[in-house]
Amino acid sequence: MPILKNSNPIHFSLTLLLIASVLLVIGSSPESQQGGTLFAQQDAEKASAVGDDAKIDEIMKRMKSAGRSFRRALRANKLDEALVHIQKAQAATLETKELVPNLIAEMEDPKARSNSLARYRLAIIATLEQWLHVERAVMVGDTKTAGEHAKKISEIKKNGHQEFRKDED
Repeated sequence: MPILKNSNPIHFSLTLLLIASVLLVIGSSPESQQGGTLFAQQDAEKASAVGDDAKIDEIMKRMKSAGRSFRRALRANKLDEALVHIQKAQAATLETKELVPNLIAEMEDPKARSNSLARYRLAIIATLEQWLHVERAVMVGDTKTAGEHAKKISEIKKNGHQEFRKDED
């Protein structure tokens, strides 16, 4: 990944878009419609009874911070600054994709665990897709569209937390 960090932001964004597209194709394959992707099935089989909620929470804090900083920069029309925060949010999103929420890791039924893991990863991919749309909009100066896509990210987050997080009253 060091090569990508030192490259032009446009190349970095295009690389992320390519990765997201490949993952979307894999996620929309017939295998994913019939009980999860092969990757999700394999990972679900390997998942221990202990999930990664602590790591996910740490990464989500960074993502939340990047999102807030992005929105502040967008409101101030500081588009270069907004792009920096968008890339931080994209990187954090990618980090969460390989992790397994506790709720999924603790599932006893391997098929249910596999299906849930596939849905979790598809939600992460959808989040990354929205961040890429936000980035594209900011790069062309369309702050209204960027804001609309940022709202979609909030919806995905809310739904994901409802499905994949334990209630901690």
